[in-house]
Amino acid sequence: SYSVIIQTEEGCTTIDSAYLKDVYMPFYFNVPNAFTPNNDGLNDTFRPVVDYERVRMFSMVIYNRWGQLIYETTNPAEGWNGKDAPAGVYTWTITYSDYLGKVSKLRGSVTLIR
Repeated sequence: SYSVIIQTEEGCTTIDSAYLKDVYMPFYFNVPNAFTPNNDGLNDTFRPVVDYERVRMFSMVIYNRWGQLIYETTNPAEGWNGKDAPAGVYTWTITYSDYLGKVSKLRGSVTLIR
């Protein structure tokens, strides 16, 4: 809440105030397009980078090149480690809802590099 007092040179005053409501601000996922699960501590898991506090519902599924489901999670901070998966390109789908309940779906691919 903000208030403003205005006074003229003649001494006349007026007061006005405004209340600024928290406006909806969309947030964005930064989804990498490659990762290297070689236990060097850099890019070892595939997961989106997002403000986890603002995500209410989350689902990420990963498919191999034959369309078979190979990984699924409902935790946005949990990533796919690529364990037992050969190098190659995998497709993913992320479904989430924001803090206002708006549901969105993202699709893309990621390259697993060995």
